Amino acid sequence: MRPRPKLQSEEVSEDWLVTYADAITLLLAFFVMIITFKDYDAGERENAVAAIKENLGSQENVATPMFSLMNNLNSILDGADIQQEQFEVGFDQDGVVLEFSSKAFFASGRATLLPEAKAILGEVVVEMQEPTYEGYFIDVEGHTDDVPISTKQFPSNWELSASRASAVVRFFIEQGIKPSRLKAAGYADTKPKLPNKDFLGDGIPENRAQNRRVGLRLHP
Repeated sequence: MRPRPKLQSEEVSEDWLVTYADAITLLLAFFVMIITFKDYDAGERENAVAAIKENLGSQENVATPMFSLMNNLNSILDGADIQQEQFEVGFDQDGVVLEFSSKAFFASGRATLLPEAKAILGEVVVEMQEPTYEGYFIDVEGHTDDVPISTKQFPSNWELSASRASAVVRFFIEQGIKPSRLKAAGYADTKPKLPNKDFLGDGIPENRAQNRRVGLRLHP
């Protein structure tokens, strides 16, 4: 199984665009050579095309730290004790993003990490302590749906989302991640992935479930 990737960012693409630009340049060269070599014999044209294909193949094998990080995390989560629909891995405008269903991390209305969540986050810690990524930052976001909560501990969804993000950050610190690399933010229901209600104003349970989530953004 493989989660759906998100749109790559301009900032993240600073590494991989070099590879992409090289490939495009080679493709353009290919078409120019077709026109230029129209008077050459078939053997010379075939040699030119083979050389271009060889270069394109070598470009595809180039790995950047950001892509390697995403692939490594994909592999980790593929083997973790979590259902496919409960996580996504991809890019956004800032870096590599992991999104987890709140159900996979917390009991309903709670902000205490479940043991399964700690196991998954522990794998992320190991990856982020690799020398390649030791300078990367981790932004943690908590999100809820639009159903209000009102308890003594969490008077509103703002407190709940912020407490859940803070719980993840505290776990990372306990596992040895430097606090200076971490940031926590709670957004309540202000950044839904999908509409919480339909055009009649009725709640959409499956959308609300996707909106209740924890996001990790990993970036230089």
